[in-house]
Amino acid sequence: MNRLHCARYTIPTRRSPLQRLVRAIELAYLRWCLRSVVDERDGYLKAEEQARAELGDAFEPIVGPEYLANSKKQEDELNARIALLEVHS
Repeated sequence: MNRLHCARYTIPTRRSPLQRLVRAIELAYLRWCLRSVVDERDGYLKAEEQARAELGDAFEPIVGPEYLANSKKQEDELNARIALLEVHS
């Protein structure tokens, strides 16, 4: 492995195969988590849409604004973690 030497530390210019494997697994896991969050939210919104169409005036929301805010926050955090790992891979 080639290394660049700095005054205080050594900066690796290549990652070992094990490090690359671990990062690839972590990226795959984070992408799976992101898909799960988005799919869950989309499923709830679809179910809410169908219920609204069927029930009309008797409809009560399935998904509240807190859930949507938390879901969006979680999606943003996962996107940020994925972007950070992709940059450092």
